Amino acid sequence: GNDQQKKSPRKSPRSPTFNGTANGVNGTNGVNGHDVLPEIGTEIPPSRPFTPNEQLDIMRAFEDHEITETGEPSSRDEEKGVKRQMLAAPHPDTMKNIRSLVPPPLLSSTSLTPMVRDLTEEVQKDYEFSLRKTIVDYILKDPTEKERLHIAWTPKPFPHR
Repeated sequence: GNDQQKKSPRKSPRSPTFNGTANGVNGTNGVNGHDVLPEIGTEIPPSRPFTPNEQLDIMRAFEDHEITETGEPSSRDEEKGVKRQMLAAPHPDTMKNIRSLVPPPLLSSTSLTPMVRDLTEEVQKDYEFSLRKTIVDYILKDPTEKERLHIAWTPKPFPHR
């Protein structure tokens, strides 16, 4: 009954010595006779983190693989896509709200006018792209609809790097 106590293999006795050695100096790589690290053969080189260039190469390889799997958009996809006239206009306050986040001197600077115009166009294009993508993604949730429309590829907003 109570004479047999189960000892956890993870716990060592609370004494300064174990197996007759002091401070765990007994030829193993751990304390009190327990291995901390497994023995590693010479065929495995030490691990090191990837360099930023290696990380980018790996991400590009994944993106290239995804393109080969899904294909590029065809001219038919581009011609028959969601037209601009089909999209809802952004809320009138959207641009006003965005502009309220920019310091007024930057918006009124004549030297920055071309940049403000470019950024405004970019916001409009991003809005339209997001709306188109959302519509297509919703329609293509149904695999039979995707097959019926002969759509094998949907655009990605940007690479994941």
